[in-house]
Amino acid sequence: MPPTNTASSGQQPGKSGRKKGRRARLIVLVLVLAIIGGVAYGAYWSISTVRASFPQTKGSITLEGLSGPVDVKRDGYGIPQIYASSDEDLFMAQGYVQAQDRFYEMDVRRHMTAGRLSEMFGKGQVENDEFLRTLGWDRVAKEEYDTKLSASAKKYLQAYAKGVNAYLQGKDGKDISLEYAALGFTNDYKPEQWTPVDSISWLKAMAWDLRGNMQDEVDRALMTSRLGPKQIADLYPQYPYSRNKAIVQQGQYDELTGTFEGGGTSGTSGTAGTSSTPGTSTGTSGSAGTPGTSGTAGTSTGASALQSQLSGLQSVLDDLPTAVGVNGNGIGSNAWVVSGKHTITGKPLLANDPHLKPSLPSVWYQMGLHCRSVSDKCQYDVSGYTFAGMPGVIIGHNQNIAWGLTNSGVDVTDLYLEKITGDGYLYDGKVLPFKTREETIKVAGGAPKKIVVRETNNGPLLSDRDDELVKVGRKATVDTAAPDRGDGYGVALRWTALEPGTSMDAIFAMDKAADFSGFRAAAALFDVPSQNLVYADTRNNIGYTLPGKIPTRAKDDDGSIPAPGWDSKYRWTGYIKQDELPYEYNPKRGYIVTANQAVIDQDKYPYTLTTDWGYGTRSQRITDLIQQKIDDGGKISTDDMRQMQMDNSSEIAKLLVPQLLKIDTGDKDVREAQKLLEGWDYTQDADSAAAAYFNAVWRNILKLAFGNKLPKELRVKGQCLWVEPVNSTGPADATEKVRECGQRDADQAQPDGGDRWFEVVRNLMDDPKSDWWTTPAGVGNRDEADNRDDLFKRAMIDARWELTAKLGKDIDTWSWGRLHRLFLKNSTLGTDGPGFLQYVLNRGPWELGGGEAAVDATGWNAAGGYGVVWVPSMRMVVNLADLDKSKWINLTGASGHAYSAHYIDQTSKWVKGELLPWSYSRKAVDAGTSDTLVLKP
Repeated sequence: MPPTNTASSGQQPGKSGRKKGRRARLIVLVLVLAIIGGVAYGAYWSISTVRASFPQTKGSITLEGLSGPVDVKRDGYGIPQIYASSDEDLFMAQGYVQAQDRFYEMDVRRHMTAGRLSEMFGKGQVENDEFLRTLGWDRVAKEEYDTKLSASAKKYLQAYAKGVNAYLQGKDGKDISLEYAALGFTNDYKPEQWTPVDSISWLKAMAWDLRGNMQDEVDRALMTSRLGPKQIADLYPQYPYSRNKAIVQQGQYDELTGTFEGGGTSGTSGTAGTSSTPGTSTGTSGSAGTPGTSGTAGTSTGASALQSQLSGLQSVLDDLPTAVGVNGNGIGSNAWVVSGKHTITGKPLLANDPHLKPSLPSVWYQMGLHCRSVSDKCQYDVSGYTFAGMPGVIIGHNQNIAWGLTNSGVDVTDLYLEKITGDGYLYDGKVLPFKTREETIKVAGGAPKKIVVRETNNGPLLSDRDDELVKVGRKATVDTAAPDRGDGYGVALRWTALEPGTSMDAIFAMDKAADFSGFRAAAALFDVPSQNLVYADTRNNIGYTLPGKIPTRAKDDDGSIPAPGWDSKYRWTGYIKQDELPYEYNPKRGYIVTANQAVIDQDKYPYTLTTDWGYGTRSQRITDLIQQKIDDGGKISTDDMRQMQMDNSSEIAKLLVPQLLKIDTGDKDVREAQKLLEGWDYTQDADSAAAAYFNAVWRNILKLAFGNKLPKELRVKGQCLWVEPVNSTGPADATEKVRECGQRDADQAQPDGGDRWFEVVRNLMDDPKSDWWTTPAGVGNRDEADNRDDLFKRAMIDARWELTAKLGKDIDTWSWGRLHRLFLKNSTLGTDGPGFLQYVLNRGPWELGGGEAAVDATGWNAAGGYGVVWVPSMRMVVNLADLDKSKWINLTGASGHAYSAHYIDQTSKWVKGELLPWSYSRKAVDAGTSDTLVLKP
């Protein structure tokens, strides 16, 4: 029977001022819709339509399936804390409450992961669905549920699904979310029941966006059309271990025992749930090699053959919807922990802020899951951030421990060039048959489409999803060492997330872990995505561990470039055993910093984890800030941790500005802008004119030195240049040049200006005559540059006139925030819907400080412009001395309902770097409660 309720069905913000503000916004909404949409739309989109989906947050609701009453207490920001007496009731209530606030978001996510977006949005999503069906995330998720997960995890997933479906029961789409009412104009779509597999599939989407170096693998192969091996190596420099410290500094690998020793008195992961393959973790030792030149894959397959194939693949990847990131680019995070010996409280402080693509609503959902009395029947007392659509808490703390995560970036994907012959593919001299399956894609308002997915022994054939790949595979030239082309080459993907795993078990286990040993045992279940996990507990211990299913490769294959699928020596040789993975426990220095830098020095570890670490700019800045405080004899407070999160210092400016100030520009207007850099402290506040000018100079340096020399597949779509046709960065006769236009989306293009490019430029600073600094006249610039300072001068001039066009001639009106703006958009109808819907669903802009590779990582892509493309998606600081004194903030708000009081009610504080109180104890939660809803059996 449908849930029954008492009390008001409208959401109660908790403050009368918010009620008035909400009414005003609703009136504006109706007026706008009436004006833009016409009388018919205006009548349909009434106030009752907007309010229909707002959740009931007071009174009581009867839910069939509960074994006892559940209290849902919301604070003034609508953040729920749930209290139950059994695990099943707790997770059922979580499903119900998340569906109240975010079901549309949940529904879109499950359609994305299942390759069923066309069922909601029509034929425009068919190609995306084809690609997603080829990957088969939902099929792997179902296999995980059927064969890998524990009985308790299945029970919790079932309870969660039961709660979601209790919310859906008896509701039409317009009763669930405003977006369904909009879809109703063109589509008769109706939401289906939620299943446990829908929750598991979201982990696959998250893993896709955090998949490691696949984009670099593609880019390096594409670069071969214009650049030689030495030039590609210049653009992928080695990690600066001596300058930017790795995460693990105290631990070491024990060759005798084949295990990693991380120090301290605890920290063995045990064997529970390990996903390693015994006896197969025989990975290569030594250095990571030089990208683009190591091994034989780049020569035996003919890298030139890959250029065209991967160009087509890139076009598919650019169009693919993202889950949490920018298609795998620029994904980073900060997480660090400081032990009690360095804090004011005498207990650890732990900070975390994952950097993800901005979305509305935020990808994160804040909540607490509390057993009234922790026991075998009810085991959880945890609070933090989770994903709508998934039970449990992903990042946060329980009564004993706290944890945060950053993307490790380890290499868990490989692309393989496959020799296709008829209905099979070549492998070690024999033709093997494809593994095939047929998929039917249903299309709203159109006829269904059937596709055939083909797989090799390496994985799904991604090239089948792009007609251009098929054509160029037939025409591509290859070296004589490669097998005959025949019907052409294909591109297949091997990825650890396409194998069933136990990550869902890991979440439930981490949520109730009591110490570091238990935490590592839980983390060992976290197959994908591989994450850096930082740890602290109330007993004054801190730690770090790297879990994940991480492949080992043959000695000649470092995974940095696509490999020949027809040769078995390029197959993965196994997985690193969990006991061999790096960790650290109570290091002597008293703190641990993770910010996507190298996990461990390459000469201290026998396996190649990746060749594509982040370059450690943020991690070293955080380390320096902590160490400076310690060296000054100070103790670190919760607010010190918050201020570190907001540090916006530009490390590349510290390197370049002294040289820029030496240059005589010969132009009084440019000199006026140059003076902004004199005495600048390198901070990137939103109101800083110096930051605006420097970042414009940096963008133009990158464009002149590198961007104009990259192949069209990496440059911004629509950017057309006359360029040398092949393999040269030096001058050439003008008659040899060809016109090429960029093909990549602005937020995906290169050079993106991240800290890899910091390192590239740093390495070239002492070589002012490098060919990279030369720019022939007419190649994207007016004057020729013969050396570094000539190019810097040209960049300063171009930046001055670029900002004059964008911000005005008067530099007193310039500010970084005017260039660096954040727009929050609904990920579906807010980007591709009618204009009036975008107005209704989207918010912004906000002018931001921070920048690329700053600790306050409000990322922007230097090739595409200055707009914000990823952000600290949330920020938290956990105080292990008093959990009620912890602080947190979300990018948006708890609600996914446009015009709810909690749609973006945290955003203004997030912009200012403020944090909200994070109540945990029952007493603190009660004191901050605005609304209480009782769910009754």
